[in-house]
Amino acid sequence: MFDDINKAILIGRLGADPELRYISDGVPVISFSIATSISKKDLKTGYFSKKTEWYKAVLYGNFAESAKDYLKKGHKVYIEGSFRTVKTKSKEYVEINVSILRLLTFETKVEKTDNNIYQNDINNKDNIPF
Repeated sequence: MFDDINKAILIGRLGADPELRYISDGVPVISFSIATSISKKDLKTGYFSKKTEWYKAVLYGNFAESAKDYLKKGHKVYIEGSFRTVKTKSKEYVEINVSILRLLTFETKVEKTDNNIYQNDINNKDNIPF
C-alpha cells in the first residue's frame, strides 16, 4: 500500500516582495504570497471571467537566503512543495512549504544613458561582439 501524498505544484505570480526573517534557532525563512488565476468562459454570455486564488509560500534555510535576492513582486514562478492549512484567530489560509522553486520571469541588466534613457543590454548593438 502507498503512503499518502501531499504535494502542491503551482505556477503563479508573487503578490509582494518576499519577507526575510529568522526563526528562534536562527534559521532564515522567507515567505511570499503567490496568486494563481483561471479564466472561464460563461457559456450564456460568452464573456470571460477570471478567478484568482492566493497562497502563502514559505522557504527555509540557505534556500531562503539565496532565493530572496531573485524574487520580486509580479515575478512568475513555478513551485513544488507540501500543503499545510494554517488557522489563526482572524483567518485560515493554505501555506506551501516550498521544496522546488523555478523563476519563470527573467530580467536583463538595464543601463541608464546620459540622456536619462534606460537601455536594455540585449538591444544595445554596441555590445554585440560581431
